Order: sequence, then C-alpha cells, then structure tokens
Amino acid sequence: MNFESYSNTVSCGGKKSPPKEVLTKRARSIYFSDALKRALIQSCPESKLLKQYKSSLSCGKIIKVSEGKITSRYCGFRHCITCNRIKTGQNINNYEYSLKNELKQPFFVTLTIPNCLEVDLRREIIKMHQVFSTFVKNRNQYFERNSINKSIQGIRKTEVTYNKTRKDYHPHFHIIIDTREEAENLKKYWLKRYPRALDYLQDIQECKTGFEKEIFKYVTKVLPSKKRHESSETYYKRLEIDIDICSIDVIMVSLSKLRSIQSFGISSADKEEEGEMELSAKIYDQEIEAGNYIYSHSEKNWINQDTGELLLKEIVINNKLERITKILTKFYEGKDPPT
Repeated sequence: MNFESYSNTVSCGGKKSPPKEVLTKRARSIYFSDALKRALIQSCPESKLLKQYKSSLSCGKIIKVSEGKITSRYCGFRHCITCNRIKTGQNINNYEYSLKNELKQPFFVTLTIPNCLEVDLRREIIKMHQVFSTFVKNRNQYFERNSINKSIQGIRKTEVTYNKTRKDYHPHFHIIIDTREEAENLKKYWLKRYPRALDYLQDIQECKTGFEKEIFKYVTKVLPSKKRHESSETYYKRLEIDIDICSIDVIMVSLSKLRSIQSFGISSADKEEEGEMELSAKIYDQEIEAGNYIYSHSEKNWINQDTGELLLKEIVINNKLERITKILTKFYEGKDPPT
C-alpha cells in the first residue's frame, strides 16, 4: 500500500487544515469512495483491476490512536476517491511554487484527438504521450543546436471522459506551458500529427488566477455533471440512468501504470515518502481515547473496537452526497460479490 505523512495540521490544496476538518472530510470521502469501489467490484467481475478494487476497500478504514497520535493507511490507487483527493492536494503543494514562479507567461492548453472505442483507448493514450514527449524533445534539441539558453517548461495532465450516447471515449490533455509562442508551436505540431483532430477544439488560453489547481483534477469524471438550470431532482433521476460503472473501469484499466501527470523543465517538491498518516490525537476540545477504530459505513464514522465510542463526535453527510451514494449502492446492494 502507499501511505501519506502528516504533522498536526494537514496541507490540502495549498492550505493547512486542522485535524478535525481533515478527518471529517476523510470520513465523507470514504463513505462515497467505498460505494464506488463496491459498484466496480460487482459490475466488473472480469476487470484486470478487480484485485485492486477489492484491496482498496480497506483504505483508511482502520485508525490507530496511540501515544497522542492518530495514524492510518491508504491504498494510493487511482480509482480511490479518498486517495485522489490526497494526491490532488500533494500535487498542488509540490508544483504550485514552480508553476507560479518559474513560468514567465503560462498558458493553459487543451489538446484533443477524435473519440475512440474501448478497444483502441489504451493504444491511443500511449500514442498521445509519445507524440507529446517527441514535441518536448524536439524543441529542446532545437534550443540546444541554436545555443538558446531555454527549455520547454510546464506540466501535462491526461484525462479521459466517456460519451454514453456514442459509447466511445475522449482522451485529451490539459497542459500548462510557458509562453504563447510555445503553446502555438505545440498546437501546430499536434494538428500535424493528428490531422483529423478539429482545430477549434485545440484550445489555448492565458492562465488566470488559480490556474495551477485546474491541472490536478481527477483523470476522469466519475459522475455526469449537473446541467445548467437543471433541478436537483431531475439531476438525481438522470444519474440513475447516466452513471456507467463499466466505463469507469475501462478508463482505469487503460490508464493503468501510465503517468497521468508529467512535468517538464520545472522543479518539484515531490517526495515519495513512506509512512502513515499522522495527526494530533487532540482535536480541538476532544481528547481521543487510545485504541483501534474501525470505519462503519452506516455510522459514516470510525468506532473504537473495544469501547464502541465514535472517533468524531459528529459527521454530517449532505443531501447531495447521500443521494449520490444511494444511487451507487443499487449496483451491488443485495448481490453476492464476485469471488
């Protein structure tokens, strides 16, 4: 398993969060993520990632309180919503300074290719990575040959979405790259390598405030977005029809062992430290009793294995999260899990 390491406050998305807030958010995240994992296990019994899905069910479920500290372990898998949120915060912290200070004129670039079928998805993603890497290599070689003291700088993120109507997949890149000139060079090179890609879908925009956070979102949308002017009730009813669990599995399998985020020419504070999540066992006015706490899906909270006491005094699950999670439970509730 992959782990994370924290002190008395946890950095999430560029800001420090106190232990109680971290654990409360983590409890909500596990509540939703657990339902998604069970839906993947039930809906995709032949998946190449089935063992990962099953293994990740234990992610964050056990919390140990000892000697004034709280520790827990996390799976680190890409399909895990809890670990994705942790990694998003880590990536922002690791790259935020470089993106803000090492890039002189950052531009946000979106590169697309024509949608493809499931059978072609992984091959197309690999090709996209190769095409992009070749562009960076060629530009750097050009600078070197011409004694130009510069290099291509930025960061690239791979994302994939699913079109349920057409039953095909849309792999694309979101890229932050330094200078408009290089953004335009990249777009020109991309269209040359992908002549069937539509010019107007290859987007270039000057980065605005908060741009550095946009690049680190999830590799796919787990849930369809709420449409403009759509009522909440209509949205929830549409979700019951539009959620396609198997398409999520296809995307996860296609991205397996491939880097979704790749920086180029910039420094990073990234440290692959191993360890356990560590927080202070005193959360505001609440002193946590020592022992092992097991997460309960029904309580949305961790329960002391010996005393039955809750780890947190109160966990509030908002109506939206509750409704969405209940929709996911329909994929596995009352069904025997695959062996």
